[in-house]
Amino acid sequence: MNLKEILDNARAGGGLTYAQVLALLALDPDSADAQALCIAAHEASLFWSRGWGYIWASIGIDSVPCPVNCSFCSLGERWGIVKERRTLQANEVLKRIRFCDVPEVRWIVLRTTAFYSVDALVCIARLAMPLNYAELVVNTGEMSEETARVLHDAGFRRAYHTMRLREGKDTGVDITERLETLRAIRNSPLELSSLIEPIGPEHTNEEIAGSLFLHKTLGATIMGAMARFAVPGTPKYGFGAITQSRLAQITAVTRLAVGKQACGVCTHPTDERIVRSGANTVVLEYGAIPRDTEISESEWLGFTVQNASKLLRDAGYKMMRCDPG
Repeated sequence: MNLKEILDNARAGGGLTYAQVLALLALDPDSADAQALCIAAHEASLFWSRGWGYIWASIGIDSVPCPVNCSFCSLGERWGIVKERRTLQANEVLKRIRFCDVPEVRWIVLRTTAFYSVDALVCIARLAMPLNYAELVVNTGEMSEETARVLHDAGFRRAYHTMRLREGKDTGVDITERLETLRAIRNSPLELSSLIEPIGPEHTNEEIAGSLFLHKTLGATIMGAMARFAVPGTPKYGFGAITQSRLAQITAVTRLAVGKQACGVCTHPTDERIVRSGANTVVLEYGAIPRDTEISESEWLGFTVQNASKLLRDAGYKMMRCDPG
């Protein structure tokens, strides 16, 4: 593998082939070659994004036992972690939306369990409109193209949906239904956001590459990677988590592979290295969080808008709600 030639071609807009993605994912994450990969992805990200950095603020609406029983999620009914059902009322959700609707936040995500009421989401979106700065994103269960259009008409501009790694094996989701939803979103006015997730140490380079190219083919305009959090009490807890250097490597490969198609490359959890490895979008979380056993009444893990803005600015990004051009 001629690493310099591959990176130069990718930065010039040539993207990466499947074989090149596998080769780059096979690098030692702590090697000099991986560092060169991350530097190339950061340079490309600054150029393709025209220097804009973004914040994705996610609000978990309901903390209830979920019958889908994903083996990495604290909300799975079988794991018995959720002892008390709690669903935010519309006025509570609106309060959090207004709190997040600041110039630095580009997207406000309403995240729910799989069978949360679409009618309730429509009601909340209509009450929230108009927002001063951010755009609303829906992150919920499976949907038809008609439902996607209803959500768009209510005020949502984007949907987060992804074919998770080992979907149907580590989750209770039917792969065919998940793919139908992804295509329904693609064919609707909603923009699609999809991350490679949740990545654990057991996932192969082939699985990661397959997820990357699937979501690229489906037209996702926000892509990236999310590490699996080791949540006590879930079946995946004993598998542990990937390192931040591995997550930075996967982020860098994603940035170079998707090129200009993605306005944002998002990685969670983030740190200084990752926002210098191709990520220009970082995540804040509130409320019910599938990566934790407790509801977060304020910013999860104390990671605030100010923290996120500083990380992005220190990496060379400009901050505002959207690219003005």
